[in-house]
Amino acid sequence: MNSFLASSRPSHFGFYVRDLELMEDFYVKKLGFCITDSWEYQGSRMLFLSKDPKEHHQIILVTGRQMETPS
Repeated sequence: MNSFLASSRPSHFGFYVRDLELMEDFYVKKLGFCITDSWEYQGSRMLFLSKDPKEHHQIILVTGRQMETPS
């Protein structure tokens, strides 16, 4: 059975993170994403990741999440 969720691919998700290096390590080494780009903007660092060579990014990791911010 081919359900909608089974055939879908994540795309254009963004996450505010506390530790960019830790999250980069997880997404690249454990989940197999490639870094496609990185930016610095208004004091935040952004890391663009993708598994699909046709997409600039499927996931964006952005610094700036505060410790007290809930999940």
